Order: sequence, then structure tokens, then C-alpha cells
Amino acid sequence: MQSPVRTSKRGITRMHRWVNAGSNAIGLIRKGTGGRPYIQNVHDVSDTHRVKGGKDPWLWRMEEAYHAPVMERLAKAFGIPEGGDLGECLMEAASKVSEEHYGEYLRDLHYEVEDSFLEGLDDHNIEVIFRDTIKASVQYAVLTRCGLDASLYIDADDLRGITNFNNVGTLACLGTATAEANRTILMEIGEAVKNIQLEQVRQAKKSLAKQPDVSYNKDEQFNTLKRERSGEDERIDIHQPERLSDSNIVMDSRKNEPETLTRYGRAREKYLMEHRKAAYTAMLLKGTLWAHLTEIDQAANQQVESVMAELAMSEGVTEELKAANQMEWVQRMNNIRQRAEEIVMADLIYS
Repeated sequence: MQSPVRTSKRGITRMHRWVNAGSNAIGLIRKGTGGRPYIQNVHDVSDTHRVKGGKDPWLWRMEEAYHAPVMERLAKAFGIPEGGDLGECLMEAASKVSEEHYGEYLRDLHYEVEDSFLEGLDDHNIEVIFRDTIKASVQYAVLTRCGLDASLYIDADDLRGITNFNNVGTLACLGTATAEANRTILMEIGEAVKNIQLEQVRQAKKSLAKQPDVSYNKDEQFNTLKRERSGEDERIDIHQPERLSDSNIVMDSRKNEPETLTRYGRAREKYLMEHRKAAYTAMLLKGTLWAHLTEIDQAANQQVESVMAELAMSEGVTEELKAANQMEWVQRMNNIRQRAEEIVMADLIYS
């Protein structure tokens, strides 16, 4: 799932995410101070990584189970008729919102028609083309964002009007109006999906809380450890922790964990609990939390050592320096470790 993030001149996004080296961007034409157009770079979120204090965007994905609640919210928000399928509802919402938004940018458009295919047309025709192109663009955008086949609802001819906006100024007006209309609809859909997902998490927690306590020792089938005496030496046959399958590990009990997490695994767990509660709850219910934490913990430790080795080599922090000036070596290695940990924490822990 894609999500655009905007960047400043330094390459850091407004969500405090650094853009990866060599990544591509889409240049959006914006209208700035004094009406002068400028280009704003937009990167896919997958081409960025989080830095200290950064944020992860929440991305929603439309599912069939969400259709009815989303349609109900759109009908209330935009005063459109209820009924039909999601595609028809989105078409109506886009038409209504476009009708309300295009007038705000029509006046600016009239100042930009020179040297475009709109030049020479009367005011009425410019307005009709502008309105219809915005409507078709918004309809196409919201349909595709919701995973629907736009060709089932709109024709290619509906989008031909975009060819008339063939200079920077007219494109800026069209793009700004379309983006604002898209945002209005998609924000409503996003809120509806978020409320549905939050309710699902609440219901899952209630269901878990209502489950009766299970006494594992009452049923031999569920014994955590089964002692079997065999042979003359009467050895106790107990499986070693590393041989236990994931299904035999009780995820919500620290005494049954096969090993201890380092600071990276504990930091990951804290981050999930505080900032990604839905994901934390899902992993806890599925019994995959401990496996996830240990995997992150081991990977983080390995990456820290790897990054430290690379930084030390590139900066000349060698064994020769250690022998010649141990104090300087210790100071520089501490600095390298701190930087390596910041890199790994941003890439693995806070993501």
C-alpha cells in the first residue's frame, strides 16, 4: 500500500522520515506565494526511513466488510442518497464534493489560460471543462484508492478534458482543486475504516477477557512439562527450551519464555504497546509476539555490530589506534556505537 510523503529541501519529510538515497519522486505542481507555481517532491513512504521523533503513516485498505459502514458515513457527510454499491456511492460523493470545490479555484484558472488549450474559449466553456475534469479525476482517484475498477463506472472520454490543462498554471489549478476534493472524501473513508478497526480490537479484547481460566494441570494433554520416567536410571524426559515449537510457548507469561530479550527487544515491545496497539494485540492473540520480538532483538544486535565495524573501518578506528591511544579509541568507539544504535533503532525498532 502506497502513501505519499512530502520532503523539504534537506530531504527530510514533514513526518520526520529521511528519503532513501537514489529513490525517485513525483513532482507536484503547487501554487505558491503571489500565485507563482512551484514543484513539490512527493515520495512513496516505502522509499523513506524514520528518524528520531519520526512517525509512521497509518494506511487503510478497503475490505468488503467495510463497504456498508463507509457508505453510511459518506451519505451522512455529503448528503447523498443511500443505496447501491460502494462504487456508485463514491461516484455520487465525488460529484457532490467536486461541485462544491471547483468554484474556489475557477477565478484563478481564468488568469492562467494563456498559452493553454483553454485560451480562446468563453468563460462558460472553461467552467464546464474545469468542473467536469475535476469530477472525473476525483471519481477515478477515490475508486482506485478503494480497490475498485474505475473503468466499470467512468469512461476514458470523461478524462480527456485534462489535455486542455497543458501549462504550469492551469495544471496547478486543476491539481490543487482535485487534491482538495480527494482529501475531503478520503479523510471520511479513512475515519470510517479506523473506527471499524478500533471496534474490532475492542471486541477482541472483550472476547479474550471473557474466556475462562484454563487449568492446564487438570488435563494431561495440556501439561506444560510432561515427566516420563523410562529405563533403569529413571531419567526425566523434558524437552529443552530450544526444541519447543512456537505453539508450546505461552506468550503472555514471562516465566515460559525460552530466553531473555536485550534492550532492543524490550524497546520494540514498548514501542508496539504505545504506538501500534492494534498490531501488538493482534500478535498477542495469534501467539506470534515472542517470535517477533526475538527476531527483531537478534537482528538489531547483529546490525549494530555490523554497522559499528563498517564505521570503525571507514573512520580509521583500528587496533593500532587502540594500542597507541586507548582513551581516544574508547571515546571514538562509544561515539560509533551510539550512531550505530540510532540507525538500527530507527530502521528496526521504531518502524
